[in-house]
Amino acid sequence: MRFVLALLRALLAVLLAPLRLLGFGGQPTTPASIAAAAMEAEAGEGDPDEAASHPLGELVRLWAIRRRYGAQPGGAALAPLPPLVDAWLGQLDRGQLALVAMTPPSMLERHIAAGPDGQLKSSLGLVVPQPDVPALPANDDAPARPDRRGEPSLDEVLSDLGYTPKLRYRG
Repeated sequence: MRFVLALLRALLAVLLAPLRLLGFGGQPTTPASIAAAAMEAEAGEGDPDEAASHPLGELVRLWAIRRRYGAQPGGAALAPLPPLVDAWLGQLDRGQLALVAMTPPSMLERHIAAGPDGQLKSSLGLVVPQPDVPALPANDDAPARPDRRGEPSLDEVLSDLGYTPKLRYRG
């Protein structure tokens, strides 16, 4: 099958050669012309200064690298993250931090800006505020439960110390 296709290409090239000599049609496809076209497409496609065009994404990426691998000796100080982004980055595990470190800054910025519609929500979670939800008030009128072990529960100890637990909604 390859032989037949090569033969057809050769016949077509021979038939179209006079038209190319007259200026009709494209230039003949050579390995050099293919390489030049690929280099032009690659040069126009990439953003050489992506960090400057996506500063928040680059800052998040640098903080993820620092949290995952530790600070480099003599490394430059990083600007602080916005509180919401810092809280989101703080809840990621080591694998997710490595994924953030490998993600391009433009994708990170789009994910952060999208909120609940983030494109990386399945792998990195959402960057949305998590409101504090107060715990239910203690019911002082409830009958005392029999103590099974003779030891107070954690809730009883915390309430004796004056701490009221707050629950955080994680949706």
